[in-house]
Amino acid sequence: MTGYPAPHGAQLRIVFASVLVGVALVALCVCGFLGWKLAHDGPILAAQRDTVVQERAEFDRDRRVRESRGEAREAAEATAVLMTSIDSGHLDQSFAQILEHSTGELKDQFAKNSVQLRQLMIDNQATAVGKVVASAVQSDTVGEPEQKVVVLLMVDQSIANNTRGDSRIDKSRMKMTMELVDGHWLASKLEFI
Repeated sequence: MTGYPAPHGAQLRIVFASVLVGVALVALCVCGFLGWKLAHDGPILAAQRDTVVQERAEFDRDRRVRESRGEAREAAEATAVLMTSIDSGHLDQSFAQILEHSTGELKDQFAKNSVQLRQLMIDNQATAVGKVVASAVQSDTVGEPEQKVVVLLMVDQSIANNTRGDSRIDKSRMKMTMELVDGHWLASKLEFI
């Protein structure tokens, strides 16, 4: 035996109540501290959250711009191949595809000059096959109301006709302006550089 009398019911209740009050005071202090911390750090956390949201929006916008630029460059490459690959046996099909992939000034010019080009191709039984060697986006206005992308293209064109026995390679450098029209990138201007 230890020499202390065993605690009876009233003493146990007092000890239990004291411990319970102590735990409640500690919990109250912790809650008070956490409330103060939240009130103090809340505006900082909100500002950080707003910054993250803004950075995410900028990232998404940049991604969409990069994708649009890439789509415009690919469309310019495809259009350059169409314009430099013409077979005198399939002129109507070739010309229709070129007109389908162009708009504005370029479409008007091509429609106007296609009669002379058609006769020249038929008279010489000419064929041409174009291949894009390199391309790059020079500038763009993607994200603005009038969406345009200027693409620089290096094109090798193999040309054969009935006056020459062998084909020759022409190396062309082009600057093609692409415009977004009804969700499609169409060539609106072509310059040889």
